[in-house]
Amino acid sequence: LSADQAGVVSDKLFAIMRKGGGVDAPALAQALTLAAPAASALGISLDELGAVMATLTGAGFKASLSARALSAIFAQLSNPTSKLSETLRELGINITAATIRHDGLAGTLAKIAPVLQGNFELTSQLGISQRQLGQIMTLTGSQANNLTSNLEALKTSVGLVASEFEQQQQTISEQWSRAMVNVQKLFIGAADKGSLLL
Repeated sequence: LSADQAGVVSDKLFAIMRKGGGVDAPALAQALTLAAPAASALGISLDELGAVMATLTGAGFKASLSARALSAIFAQLSNPTSKLSETLRELGINITAATIRHDGLAGTLAKIAPVLQGNFELTSQLGISQRQLGQIMTLTGSQANNLTSNLEALKTSVGLVASEFEQQQQTISEQWSRAMVNVQKLFIGAADKGSLLL
């Protein structure tokens, strides 16, 4: 990665941690390592993957479990068995790498979520557990608005780390200034009382 690209990635990772439910950098790195290769093979951007991870962790799911669920789904969708393809076709769902790129990850999940609920054959063909199914339903149901919001936040996250650093520096500078004023007041007060020799 170039320095500019590394900066953009840092901004996006920071945004994911900020939007997620307290996920820390090591847990996020591990989770993305699990899900990113399969996501990339399907043309799913870091913005989309990050928005999904931020939404799931923000909803209380562990990053590693979410990544495993996504990775399993991505693997099946990128190279579906003939039985899975037939089942999806019978349900009127056409999912290919091209449709995933076109519809985006959220759009693709929204397509399959309604047919997954209660369809144990399809969930087993996708290689997802009922717990993982719950995460998909969360993304397309109660957390759908948060997913959209998180995706927008990631798309506009360029410069976020620098901005946060600048704010932290300003806060530290302000705290230092206040501390120095308080120290000066303390010394002036002590000198006025004669308890400090100057």
